[in-house]
Amino acid sequence: MGELDELGVTELARWAQYWIEEPWGSVRDNMHAGLIITELMKPHLPEGATMSIDQFMLKSKAELDEAARARIVAALSAMAAAGERAARREKKP
Repeated sequence: MGELDELGVTELARWAQYWIEEPWGSVRDNMHAGLIITELMKPHLPEGATMSIDQFMLKSKAELDEAARARIVAALSAMAAAGERAARREKKP
């Protein structure tokens, strides 16, 4: 039986909240690296351009695949909506 199994629900919820506020481990390291890269790139950006640490965060293959699926679904949804609008315009007298 592991240590996490011995924690009560309240204590586990507190640790979960603490991790959301102050992540540790590889997630924290990833965020830290993304923050450093973002700050180093700022002087090289065109005026008015913005940058997010999310652009530099390492992502697992599963996360990348899910993002690609979400983009495809969004594009197909937009195409379907445009097709429906065009069909409604054609039906109007």
